[in-house]
Amino acid sequence: MKYITFCKFSDMIDKKVLRSLGMRSFYHFVITFRGKVKPDSESKFADWVFKDHSFPRQSTDYHEISSYIELYSPSSDGVQIFDRLWRKYEEYEMI
Repeated sequence: MKYITFCKFSDMIDKKVLRSLGMRSFYHFVITFRGKVKPDSESKFADWVFKDHSFPRQSTDYHEISSYIELYSPSSDGVQIFDRLWRKYEEYEMI
């Protein structure tokens, strides 16, 4: 008798494939953090991303965005904030 192992669909395919299937970009995810009454580090980061016209707005690639932030982030904790938001992005956008 054969047994079928069940797993989540997202466990079976590469994350890059998932991103290419119509996920919104990191930019579109992160701007949902803008406009808080009491701004926190994530909303300030989102405001910076929104105002930066050179930010890679269509990208879903961690390395591309991370490299950009390492070079151009206006705050010293920009990379840490990005990593925290990227984990949330993966959680909400990766099925």
